[in-house]
Amino acid sequence: ENAARSASILRANAISRVVLVTHAFDVPRAGAEFAKQGIETVPAATNIPAQHVDSFTDFLPSVGALQESYYALYEMLANVAAR
Repeated sequence: ENAARSASILRANAISRVVLVTHAFDVPRAGAEFAKQGIETVPAATNIPAQHVDSFTDFLPSVGALQESYYALYEMLANVAAR
C-alpha cells in the first residue's frame, strides 16, 4: 500500500527512481513492491544483521535475537502473501 500510494505521488512529479531506505529485512519485498508500481529503487538498508560470531554468547537466547526472528518471520510471511 505504501509503494502504491508513494508511486502515484512520485509519478505526478516525474520521479521514477528513488533511494529506498528501510530495514535490511524489508529491502527485497519493498523493492519488489515499488518495482510493481514502475518505480526503480536504489536500496539503502539499515539495521543490517551481523554476519559474524563475536563470542559463544551469540548462540544464547536473547531478546534481541527474538526480535530478529520476528522480523525474519514477518518478511517471510509477507513475501508469501505478496505472491
